[in-house]
Amino acid sequence: MIPLAPNSRGDTGPLANAEAGTPGHAQAEIRDIKQTIGVTQVLNKQGGPFSAENERRLKAFTAQVAISLENAKLFDDLQNMKNYNESMLESMSNAGITIDDVGKIITCNAAGLRLLNVGEEQVSDPVIDAEMMIDAGDAEGTETLSINVTFLPLMNAEQKKLGSMMMVEDISSEKRMKSTMSRYMDPSVADR
Repeated sequence: MIPLAPNSRGDTGPLANAEAGTPGHAQAEIRDIKQTIGVTQVLNKQGGPFSAENERRLKAFTAQVAISLENAKLFDDLQNMKNYNESMLESMSNAGITIDDVGKIITCNAAGLRLLNVGEEQVSDPVIDAEMMIDAGDAEGTETLSINVTFLPLMNAEQKKLGSMMMVEDISSEKRMKSTMSRYMDPSVADR
């Protein structure tokens, strides 16, 4: 139990903050690991003053409140982190595609959908795998792109492989510019 704050008369006894004539007052700290984050108060017990058993119940209840508040904070932190990661992936100009350990596409950002010239529903189709998506670029009526592709392993905290991340950068415009520049100047200068 935490000590009661004195009331306007300077009293600090068990009834100090209770209404005049009430049979009791009890309170307990709501603590997280580091600090007090709140207080639980109970007033006006029917049938007499609060007993030691009442105090134990209040402390147990308050411990559950603290756990619930901490879980809510952790969930909020996790949701913020997830939203941040998704926002970062969507804002990238390069395609970011995650692939599970059997070759199925798990996520594909907007740049990846544009680069692969597919809709979101095609990527999320369970029968479409990464190899089929890359081969789809050979279909008639599609343009040929020059791309840089980087594969990175996706690992969990225990260093177990979860799948792969494929980063795809479209360098077609750079290659066209380099080709055009090499027509008008020495190719060794254009290569720089």
